[in-house]
Amino acid sequence: MRSLVLASVLCLCACAPDPVLGSFTFTLTGTETETAPRNQTTPSTGTGTLAITTGKKTDYVVTVAQSDTTPCVLEAEKNDKGDAINIAAGQTCTFTYGTGSVTATMTSGTLKADEKGENATLAVGYSYAGTTFGISFAGTGVRTYAGPRR
Repeated sequence: MRSLVLASVLCLCACAPDPVLGSFTFTLTGTETETAPRNQTTPSTGTGTLAITTGKKTDYVVTVAQSDTTPCVLEAEKNDKGDAINIAAGQTCTFTYGTGSVTATMTSGTLKADEKGENATLAVGYSYAGTTFGISFAGTGVRTYAGPRR
């Protein structure tokens, strides 16, 4: 019985750390399709930091901190295969800037790290609505945040 307990403890201690936990520097690519007041598609670009920590209510907490706006904090769970993290649809992030604000509502999201945890990629889909200079706007978008561990 003691050997079984000892073997269990050693197994737990020998497990590899979760490669997705940590902080990554990202480059952002994507597109946004404004549906109101105009119909137009524009590219999304930028840089920043992606931080993945363990959550209290969920498996993970994912913080996306783009260099020119407020951070977005999302809750996430391991997928069934255990090879990715899923961002639940319906979570929101509000970004405030000098001339207005916008709220993004997640429609999809997946985060993956390579086996060694050297690089991570977060892909999200979202809808958005906001105001700038008193004018309302809305649309949809897709973004990919990808980069190396910090």
